[in-house]
Amino acid sequence: PPAVPAFNRVDLLRRRSLRQWRVPVPERAPDQRRNFQEIVATLTADQAKAEAARCLDCDTFCSFCVGVCPNLAFFTYSQTPVTWPVPVLAAADGRVAVTGSQPFTVAQKHQVALLADSCNECGNCVTFCPTAGRPYHDKPRFFVNAEEFAAQSDNAFRLLHTGDRWTLQGRFGGELHQLTHGRALEYTTPHLAVKLDPESWVVREARAEPTAPAAPSLEPCAILYALLRGVRGSLPWFPAPEA
Repeated sequence: PPAVPAFNRVDLLRRRSLRQWRVPVPERAPDQRRNFQEIVATLTADQAKAEAARCLDCDTFCSFCVGVCPNLAFFTYSQTPVTWPVPVLAAADGRVAVTGSQPFTVAQKHQVALLADSCNECGNCVTFCPTAGRPYHDKPRFFVNAEEFAAQSDNAFRLLHTGDRWTLQGRFGGELHQLTHGRALEYTTPHLAVKLDPESWVVREARAEPTAPAAPSLEPCAILYALLRGVRGSLPWFPAPEA
């Protein structure tokens, strides 16, 4: 297959700063349409290349919401694309068994998240989103204020630290999940406590409460770890109160 050119962020931002009008659709004149020939013609090779060059590569690097937010609430962070073999668990009578694994993939290097404390939901990001999304609602929402974070039910995160140990809390389905990264990954929920190897994802220890579901999912743990790695690895300025 042909080699994919390296992504050049500066070149992309330069292209985005200039409006490139689309190539007009070639059509037959009205007085030439009294036959069975196609009215809309195909583009020439040069026209097709010019139209394709208008692509803004949103699948590689979007961040439109970062640029249009008047409150500077959005931020772009990066991380190395990765696939982890996340263990599949079964819980019964307080014991936890590993029954297999399923892949969890982070495919895109450049990601966007929201510092929710600075967002007033003005709607600018919705207006400019090229995929008709709601970035202020859909992107990972980070909170500094503990009370605001505790009031959320889903898609809410709070970064904390104690010395050189970093913790990311998350709200999933109205419950608090927490991941601490030290020598191991220490993941806790109201029903589960698991210690994993951060490289191999091998379960070192696991304990389940009687309220634990029969098949507790570690997908929230993988989400927390992906966010923690990305934000900590590329945004050293990010606010993290002491736990």
